[in-house]
Order: sequence, then structure tokens, then C-alpha cells
Amino acid sequence: MMQAWKDLHTKSDERKAVLNESFHLQSFSLGISWFNDMGTWYGSTGTEALVERHSEFKSEIDAQKDSFANVQRIGNELIQQDHYTKNDIELKLQELIDQQHKLDLLWSQRLMFLQLFLRDIDQTLNWIQKQDQYLIQNTNNIDSCQTLDWLWSIN
Repeated sequence: MMQAWKDLHTKSDERKAVLNESFHLQSFSLGISWFNDMGTWYGSTGTEALVERHSEFKSEIDAQKDSFANVQRIGNELIQQDHYTKNDIELKLQELIDQQHKLDLLWSQRLMFLQLFLRDIDQTLNWIQKQDQYLIQNTNNIDSCQTLDWLWSIN
């Protein structure tokens, strides 16, 4: 009976060692996977695409400045010539100016939103990295892992 108990205890210790090694391997694999996934998302899908698209909009707006000035010039010439639709032209010119101001304001607001978004992403990533380091340093055995599993299950 005692020999059976010792054999069971030995097998249990061996199993615990294998589980502990597997736990460390999984922690390592998850860390690598997370950084790869975040690098892919952060690098290409999200923020870079937003920044690039926003810059393209600004380039397009700036490219239309000459056209806007030309339309404004033609409208003012027609008004000075006392064109028969002078009142409509003045109204349309004012609408055009208002639309340009709204577009510039909208672009600036979106730029500010984008900058705040990028800041929040950086802060979140930094927080996650710190938490990840804490967990790696403080979950180095099976008991800690079981405690962590228990904490996740109560949330």
C-alpha cells in the first residue's frame, strides 16, 4: 500500500512538473502571439490607415483651393457686371464660402479626434504591456495560474 502511495505521489509530482512547463510554454506562446497580432493591427489595419486617409482628404481639399478661388472670382465678376441673377450668385457664393469653412472645421475636428484616438491607443497598449509583464512575473507556478483562472471566472 505504501509503495502504491509513493508511486502515485511520484507520478503526481511528474505531472505537476509537466503542467508547469506547459504553462510556461503557453505563456511564452501567448506573449509572442499577442505582440504579433497587435503589431499587425496597430501597424496596418487601424491607425496607419486612418492617418493616411485623413491626409488624403486634406490633400484633396488643398488641391481644390484653386478651383474654389476661380469660382469665387467668376462669381464676383458676374456680380460686378450686374448680372440678372446677381442675388442668386451672391447667395451661392456665400453658401460656397460657408461650405468651405465647414469642411475645414470638420477636417480639423476629425484631426483632433484622430490624435486623441491615437493617444488613447498608445496609453491602452502601454497599460496592457505593463499588465502582461506583471502577470508573467507573478504567475510562475500552477497555484498562481489556478488563482488567475478563478479570478477570471468570477468576472
